[in-house]
Amino acid sequence: MDRKRISIYEIAREAGVSPATVSRVMNQPARVSAEKRERVLQVIDKYGFKPNALAKGLNNSRRGVLGILSAWVDSPFYGRMISECERVANARDYTLMMFCFSSDPQQERRHLEKMYEQCVDAAIILGGSMDGIVVEENALSIINYIAETIPVVVMGRSQGVPCYEVRIDEGGAMETAMEYLIGLGHREIAFLGGLENVYSSLEKRLAYQRSLRKHGLEFRKEWMRFGDYTSEEGFRIMSEVLKERRPSAAIGINDLFAAGMLRAVRDAGLKVPDDISIIGFDNTNISRIVSPALTSVACDYHELAEKLIGAAADAVEGKEVAGNQTVKTMLHERESCRRMR
Repeated sequence: MDRKRISIYEIAREAGVSPATVSRVMNQPARVSAEKRERVLQVIDKYGFKPNALAKGLNNSRRGVLGILSAWVDSPFYGRMISECERVANARDYTLMMFCFSSDPQQERRHLEKMYEQCVDAAIILGGSMDGIVVEENALSIINYIAETIPVVVMGRSQGVPCYEVRIDEGGAMETAMEYLIGLGHREIAFLGGLENVYSSLEKRLAYQRSLRKHGLEFRKEWMRFGDYTSEEGFRIMSEVLKERRPSAAIGINDLFAAGMLRAVRDAGLKVPDDISIIGFDNTNISRIVSPALTSVACDYHELAEKLIGAAADAVEGKEVAGNQTVKTMLHERESCRRMR
């Protein structure tokens, strides 16, 4: 660490206290015990730390800038989401300051620190640590500290942090996909992809199993497989499934993954939807350009962006904001599914 790069989080770590305690030492020292205050002051003196003056006055000034932190920006879903958020932000006379990371917790943490240091009016978090089933305490500590100073909006769960939740109805999306396939006469349905430790994927897995039980259908472990969200993984996992007992339909964790599934079916000498029906999620451009065009379940991106940006902007402007909002999904029917005889 050096004088140029030191931040409140490094001070907290070296002093053995929370970032909030460091903040109180600088702003409300009477609320901190003498022993902790002395430890913090020693580290501050050691590195010559000088808090950003604009950040200290953040609550009294607005810059018209919203920070948005997004996981996996090359994903069609997040790319579309950011584009919609930018349109909505511009309509409300806000500028977006965007930070992206590739599911790297250390990079995510650095970007959160940088976002705070840039003195944005509010922070919006899409994916990343907050979408984990179990979240590391360090990640929560940083977000919790930021939420004490500016509004924080998360697309997912708040995880106990005082922020605003905007959630996609992931379970409802899966139920929509299952009811559609079952309505077409399918009784052997696989669900492929999604990391084991991601909460939004867990919601889909639970809804998938509920739908099977609701309709008295058999659950087969080999038809529910974990994997990441890429087309390469969709190809790999679908190829493995096709070597065993083949389901009549398969649901992919997203459109990109499902595109890989389509390729695996073709490489196996089979056809979609004649031999197997396939559904994806997110209704991205991929669903329209693959062949056959992919049936997909997704939320309305503009509605989701309106809720995310709206919650952040309204909180900045002192308006009343709902703590929890949910965005429903709908099915976009195309050519990748057929009715069973």
